[in-house]
Amino acid sequence: MPPADGMFSHVPADVDGFDLLAELALDMRWSWNQAADQLWRQLDSELGQHTHNPWVLLQTVSRERLRHAWVDGQFRDKVGTLVRARREVLDAPAWFQRSHPQSTLTRVAHTEDTTADRLYAALGSVLRWRCDSARGLPHSVAAMIP
Repeated sequence: MPPADGMFSHVPADVDGFDLLAELALDMRWSWNQAADQLWRQLDSELGQHTHNPWVLLQTVSRERLRHAWVDGQFRDKVGTLVRARREVLDAPAWFQRSHPQSTLTRVAHTEDTTADRLYAALGSVLRWRCDSARGLPHSVAAMIP
């Protein structure tokens, strides 16, 4: 989870369960996972439809709404199930580890800064466009997007 200072000082990290919700929201694979859609809708269906961005939703929804949702046992169970599934996927051996179990390499990744930079810039543009074009969305939400 991001530190609760500087740029992230407005996140409701003091609310029970926020760390688990943030874990899902900040992982692109899980933030767009349809299994988690119900969670985001339950927190704020209108904002979720405007942004399609769980992290923006978590930063915007009231602490009281987060606390109210966390009291719901079914909501807590769903969050717990999704977080466990996410962690199992991350802990499981990936293709390389399964295909080459004797290798001394533990992780294999390749990226070029220019590709990553272009991807980040494109993603930022898309998110800004989605937020700015959403009718009725507070300007403060659009300002949170890099």
